[in-house]
Amino acid sequence: MHALSPQLQPYMCVINRSPWLHGPLLVMFISDSKPEELNAHFHAKKALADRFLKNVRFDPMAYLYLIERPYRIDALIKIRNRITDAQYWRCLGEFWEDAEYPHQRFTTWLRLFKSKRRYRPLMMRRKDRKFFEGLPKTLTIYRGYQHGIHRHKMGLSWTLSKEKAVWFAYRRPENGKPMVALGRCRKADVFCYTNGREEDEIIIDPAHITNVRTLKDIGPSPFEHH
Repeated sequence: MHALSPQLQPYMCVINRSPWLHGPLLVMFISDSKPEELNAHFHAKKALADRFLKNVRFDPMAYLYLIERPYRIDALIKIRNRITDAQYWRCLGEFWEDAEYPHQRFTTWLRLFKSKRRYRPLMMRRKDRKFFEGLPKTLTIYRGYQHGIHRHKMGLSWTLSKEKAVWFAYRRPENGKPMVALGRCRKADVFCYTNGREEDEIIIDPAHITNVRTLKDIGPSPFEHH
């Protein structure tokens, strides 16, 4: 791979004993790829990203969606002072829904959600805002997790649905015993409600959740076939 572009070489890595490129513009398995093809793909995408970045205030999504998913949150941080408050919240809400393993960047996400920028409700779709406005001032929320991974118990993502929390609890059985936490919070402390993934999701700083307890019986796994 000596002919690989110097701009790509820092992103070479090994994942599960296989060669990969893992960077903001390319995340891909490269075992059978020719260096010249990788270079051409990278430089074409970089040229497009550079062009969109120059006009990012007019359409930040066009630029951000060129960035590979694991790096989008960093790209949003990079451009946050070049976009409007409304754009900031719409981007943050959309990329939260699209994020994989957001607990790995807990501190970063929390800092972005705690921004004092105006128009935070624009994180929510219109129908989600309407639903959220109709909720009571105090909410009962749930979170599915696995015993043994303590830092996951008090994350940013909770749900209004006990059933959905049970689903999350059983989703990763290899991580430990499925558990569901129940807590209470003020609606005024919630960053955002979204049902874009049909999860009745509540995003909140866990420091604002009170009366947290673990349910003793969460029932059988929804993944079991009878």
